[in-house]
Amino acid sequence: MQSHEVRKRFLDFFVERGHKLYPSSSLVPHNDPTVLLTTAGMQQFITYFTGQERPPTPRGTSVQKCFRTVDLEEVGDSTHLTFFEMLGNFSFGDYFKKEAIEWAWEFLTEELKLPPERLWITIFEGNEDAPEDLEAKEHWMRCGVPEERIFGLPRSENWWGPPGDTGPCGPCSEVYYDYGEDLSRGDPQADPKYGPGGDEGDPRFNEIWNLVFNQYEQHKDGTLTPLARPGIDTGMGFERTVAVVQNVRSVYESDLYAPIFERIRQTSGATMGSSEESDRTLYILADHARAMAFLIADGVRPGNQRREYVLRRIIRRATLQAYGRLGIGAEGVADLAEVVVDHMGDVYEELKEAREDIRHVVVAEAARFIEIYDSGMGLLEAEIQRLPGGHFPGDVAFMLHDTYGFPVEVTEEVLAERGISLDEAGFEEAMRLQRERARGALQGHERLVAAFRDREIKSRFVGYEREQVETTVLAVEEAPGSEAGEELHVVLAENPFYATGGGQVADEGWISSEHGQLEVFDVVPAGDYQIIRARRQRGDIEAGDAVTASINRVRRQQIEANHTATHILHWALRAVLGKDVVQACSRSPRTSPFATTRPPWRRLGTSGR
Repeated sequence: MQSHEVRKRFLDFFVERGHKLYPSSSLVPHNDPTVLLTTAGMQQFITYFTGQERPPTPRGTSVQKCFRTVDLEEVGDSTHLTFFEMLGNFSFGDYFKKEAIEWAWEFLTEELKLPPERLWITIFEGNEDAPEDLEAKEHWMRCGVPEERIFGLPRSENWWGPPGDTGPCGPCSEVYYDYGEDLSRGDPQADPKYGPGGDEGDPRFNEIWNLVFNQYEQHKDGTLTPLARPGIDTGMGFERTVAVVQNVRSVYESDLYAPIFERIRQTSGATMGSSEESDRTLYILADHARAMAFLIADGVRPGNQRREYVLRRIIRRATLQAYGRLGIGAEGVADLAEVVVDHMGDVYEELKEAREDIRHVVVAEAARFIEIYDSGMGLLEAEIQRLPGGHFPGDVAFMLHDTYGFPVEVTEEVLAERGISLDEAGFEEAMRLQRERARGALQGHERLVAAFRDREIKSRFVGYEREQVETTVLAVEEAPGSEAGEELHVVLAENPFYATGGGQVADEGWISSEHGQLEVFDVVPAGDYQIIRARRQRGDIEAGDAVTASINRVRRQQIEANHTATHILHWALRAVLGKDVVQACSRSPRTSPFATTRPPWRRLGTSGR
């Protein structure tokens, strides 16, 4: 039975039993800000289970695309995935355990023709808060499951929710497939730790379906009371079920991944089974090809935070394997994502609609990483050669990461392959010191503004009209820690110097009087005035002095040209690559919380067109 038939049979089975067919929701959750990505089939229905919304029908079914970041580093063995599909049937206060269990058993044994003797069950074993789930046990036994194949598991394993401190929750019951005694590490009847869900994680058993019974309301004090309308939330791992149906041990041996492996074979000649290291590369590429295609189709773009960083890591991790192990370049990595579009686009139309975007994004990110990889590998190799032993310094790994953009994950992978350990504590310490330096810079700015906070002063920015102005000094303070008052902080009645803001650097210039001269090197916005940071060049400048304030005109013209070029480049990138290109600096200071003025080149209309 092919994977597409398993998916169709599941949905048809529950639609025939009165369930409304729901399409998969996006991988970007629309109703749950607590998670980066959609991780389960019930996520789009969470407001129905919590009672925040009334469901349009009492029963639902879906195939939900899911993404779990916790397994990202583990991808490369024969079991772990990031992207996967979850088959689910749901009851919003309608049917309960009897129907959920009977239908699960019927679907597995009659629709999928799985041997009943291969199916083992777990239930909630009970604790001081809730009793053992004997109701579920009795229903399984009525279906024909012998009592000796039903195991009790603790709350940590067989309990769902609540999604927060309070709300609906309840016990779970899981279905495991038995691959045979020859794979067992021990006798599950003699010792439950070798059973399904046991502490030993026995490879004999593979969990394929989890049935969640929402029957309690948890209160703030942790106590539980029965729900008036209990519900059902089930999740069947599609890839695992397909592997079981197709009688293969690993999900990667199923037809779901075959087209990707075939493209890799055509491109590089690599095939499964040649070596453990080669298989690991192929598994990573197969999983990450699907992950990157679906993330991009749902609007995620590579970046340095949250889900954007997840996509960046996925593409770079795939590129590391493709380019570093198999010699496949950026276009070849994008080819793998397009295979996913070809193979799964009939089920998920958004893949077809985003085909061009998927290719553009993957090629751009992979090509950028290949440049970093080529330069960074040379530096890393040189550092490895200098090692006195088998322990790589954390501060060196941080230097590669911070200065050259070489991801620490790549450093770790390369070192692991050489049998070299990374000083992770040293890396974290270097990262901590960097954060402290950044916080210190912010605190310095805050101290600077605070020095003038209690004064009734206002400064008028005149840099739109004049590059030189005759004005008066309203206030002067020596910078804390400066030697002999070499650095001064000045506020002028009229100020021609543009302050840092909106991604734009400040003007520089000079403040002169009969008695002295200052060189301006920075200007900081502070609400109704701007604080000018200047170095003493000669003499003294005091509050009340009449002065001439002049900007460095040549430097401002260079800034104007750079600012305008940035906007032109942004316009060109959007024209070629699409509107997903977003400018994050050199933008109008009006969008900055620190900005108090617009730079004159914005007023003159020279930016971006």
